[in-house]
Amino acid sequence: KMGDQKFGEAFTPRILEGYFSTEEQPLEVFKCQTLEHCPGGVPGRCPGRREGIPCSECPSGTSWTGKECRQCSGGLVVVPILAGGVFFLGLIAAYYAIPPRITAKATQGETLSMCAGVATGLVQCLAIIGLTSVRWPKAFESIAKSSSVVLLDMEIFSIACMVGGTNWGRYIMSLAVFPLGPLWLLVCFTSSRCFKNCMCPAPWTWTRLLNTMGHFLQVGFSAMSALSLQPLMCYQHPNGQHSLLKHAGVFCSTGEHVLMVAGGMAILIFLVVGFLGMCAWAAWHIPRWSLIRPHRIRAFAFLISRFRMDRWWYGVLVLLRGPLLSMCPVLATDFPLAQAAMISGVLIASLLLHMRYTPWKMPLVNLVDGCLQAMLLLLVAITPVDPGSASATEDFHQGIALVMLSCMAFVFCFLAFSVALALLYQVVAWATHRSGGSPLTFTEDFVVLNLGRRHSSAVTVELIKEVSGRLLEMEADKAEHHLDQMHPDDLSRIIDTINLLQTELAPGDAAAPRSSASSRVVSLRKSMTSDMKSDLQPAAMSDEHGGGESMAEGVTDVIVETEQEIESEAGEMVSMVFMATGDGNDINSPIETNEVLVHEQLNAGAESLPRAGVDQVLNGRPASITAL
Repeated sequence: KMGDQKFGEAFTPRILEGYFSTEEQPLEVFKCQTLEHCPGGVPGRCPGRREGIPCSECPSGTSWTGKECRQCSGGLVVVPILAGGVFFLGLIAAYYAIPPRITAKATQGETLSMCAGVATGLVQCLAIIGLTSVRWPKAFESIAKSSSVVLLDMEIFSIACMVGGTNWGRYIMSLAVFPLGPLWLLVCFTSSRCFKNCMCPAPWTWTRLLNTMGHFLQVGFSAMSALSLQPLMCYQHPNGQHSLLKHAGVFCSTGEHVLMVAGGMAILIFLVVGFLGMCAWAAWHIPRWSLIRPHRIRAFAFLISRFRMDRWWYGVLVLLRGPLLSMCPVLATDFPLAQAAMISGVLIASLLLHMRYTPWKMPLVNLVDGCLQAMLLLLVAITPVDPGSASATEDFHQGIALVMLSCMAFVFCFLAFSVALALLYQVVAWATHRSGGSPLTFTEDFVVLNLGRRHSSAVTVELIKEVSGRLLEMEADKAEHHLDQMHPDDLSRIIDTINLLQTELAPGDAAAPRSSASSRVVSLRKSMTSDMKSDLQPAAMSDEHGGGESMAEGVTDVIVETEQEIESEAGEMVSMVFMATGDGNDINSPIETNEVLVHEQLNAGAESLPRAGVDQVLNGRPASITAL
């Protein structure tokens, strides 16, 4: 017990670094997941005044500062209070700062949001990888531990000074953040409605409320997934007992563990699975909503606003990465190399999907995100350290980790610097009236952001007309022969180009043969390019004077309330139009094509088509609130 032996130090048994045993039972050895907490040596020894088995907690009235358990003082108690105040005020600020707008081209806000999304996703991946039992190089391990703040590690906020030093208490406090966010926003929404004359100039709207809630849950989705699965990460000690990977002082199947499992499963079922299912449901129905209920799309602007219009569904795949990474330490808690292999598989799938679809609106963001994912994959696949490896191998892994982390930092800083320069240029241009006083948008030729110069619109129009003339002169049999010789991917690109031209450049009644997926893209593009622009831009202009959002929402509410009355009239009107136009045997007859388009929408399962929706299909243009 004292670490002494009369035969000399060579005959004195000592505990290895990373392990712990008590003085009463020195042969009952426990494994520590953090080497700094268990220096080894004499049984019962814990650094920095830590206590418990295995050195997992600070004494009551103290808080862990990274090196020692420090006595709770007034300053440490104020830290969680300030963090809570910033959290609640930040949600209110987010409601006003994040408008539910969807545009075809990336705006300043969307570009900044894309950069923040790439950075947040990378930091969350690093934090989740840091939860594993894999032994990483010290440089990588220190970065992963620093990233644990995004997983709401309450030790960083000295929350032990408020709820005590128990592991399960800190865990429940971390979980409570996620339901508290939407509940706080709902309370603010109710208060603005009930006390609109006292608290705020205009009452909150459901559209912005749901969009803000979605942004909050989307940003914290990976952290929410990792936290909810932490009670399922049980690893085995050398003595046969099991503890939680993150909270080593909580032994599995005990009362504390049962409470943590109950809390984690509640968050997993109702928030993680529920939110993911809602986003998948919305992504599936958004093309139909774009024709009959555009106000619903604005409520899900958080999911689709940063992505290209033909990749509106990609936000669901981005959400999936967090839960899949969090499942790796759950499935192989005691097998570090298996965890690293599974994490590599998830990152490979994410990288392949990104390369296939390049979903972000800004080309430079696509390039940077792909580079960051590739370097993170190399980091995870190459640098896991074998505990029994030689020091030379560890030095090699350490060097590889430093190079990869430095390259990742450089690539992201390049992205941030490029976006900052573009923003600064447009601010200066706007201040000097070079932009004509119009709202700032990324419409100019930013070579770095677009990864090349934009083609001249005049030249593009001439090329389209020239190619169209050649195609009209070409015989149908010859054109079909050339198409038969083309690669299937080239044919798909031609169909996508036709749909894009039909929707954006020459909206009309010509219905190109398209697959169900491409028709869903066309319907979405029609709504987001014309309907959302005509609807949201006037609301945004009036919103600067206050109440513009409420006015737009009021008109939308009127539309929704009258849909049932118009539903029966819509079918009668379509029938009357078809009867009045005759049989329409001419293949170029616009009425025949319109009938096909109408039946396409009806067969797609639309519940009802309001009058403006029927006009949209018959006239070949999207409906808008101003048209009503």
